[in-house]
Amino acid sequence: MKKNILSFMIVLSCSLLMSACSNSDNSLNNDENKQSGINGNVSTTQKPFAQKSSFDVKVGLMSSSTGNAPIIFIDEKGDIQGFEYDILKEIDKRSDYNFQYEYQPRDNLFNLMNNKEIGIIAGIEISEQRIQKYNMTNSYLDVYPITLLSQNPKIKKLEDIGKNSAVVKEDSMQTTFAIVKDYENNYDDANINYTVSDWISVQTLLRDDAQIAIGNSVTMPYFYSKYSTKKDPLYFSIDYDYPQESYGFLINKEDVDMMNDINKHILDMKSDGTYQKIFKKWF
Repeated sequence: MKKNILSFMIVLSCSLLMSACSNSDNSLNNDENKQSGINGNVSTTQKPFAQKSSFDVKVGLMSSSTGNAPIIFIDEKGDIQGFEYDILKEIDKRSDYNFQYEYQPRDNLFNLMNNKEIGIIAGIEISEQRIQKYNMTNSYLDVYPITLLSQNPKIKKLEDIGKNSAVVKEDSMQTTFAIVKDYENNYDDANINYTVSDWISVQTLLRDDAQIAIGNSVTMPYFYSKYSTKKDPLYFSIDYDYPQESYGFLINKEDVDMMNDINKHILDMKSDGTYQKIFKKWF
């Protein structure tokens, strides 16, 4: 009899121990499930710790040995700066894209684009010819191509150059260059020199090696604000005889969704005032 009672107690103790172990396992599982969102007490549709899903897109930025300020340039710390870069950072923040940047000359960027090694090129004038081959977003920057910076307040239009010496950035893909080149071909006495950047053109003017520096309606006012002083004043004038041109992001032809996404973000930035803040920062 005592033996039977002892057996019963041993069996009962083991059963209680197994039950306690089972409850402990369930409690641990429930705690883990609550943290992962699996347990019914936390909806599986809620992902409080989930990060924004994204995918990488390489963006081509046009480099220059002397920089393309204020549009895009490398500062003294080696960091990318400029209007375009701030616009792209804002689009990145609002989208599922994770932009990675290639800072290279224009020809290199088009080769990479044609080989599908990058997805976007910034700083491209919108044209029907480019739209036929690529996708282009809506404009993120509108400029007048001819703006004259000089020390002479009487210089107002391109036709005022006359025999004055002028400097302009040489770039066969640039509207400003094409207009000035056409002007030079039609006026035998035009004294025009070509440089590798707007900054070099302005430096040539400041050294008195030229009377006029020619660029667009955002770059020349930028350099005016940077270099004009009371002692040595500069003057700039936009020639409105030449229509505005627009800059957009150039995208591979098949990436229609990306183009539509970027168009939406540009529109939203203009609607909520973010675009205007970035524009004011640089121009």
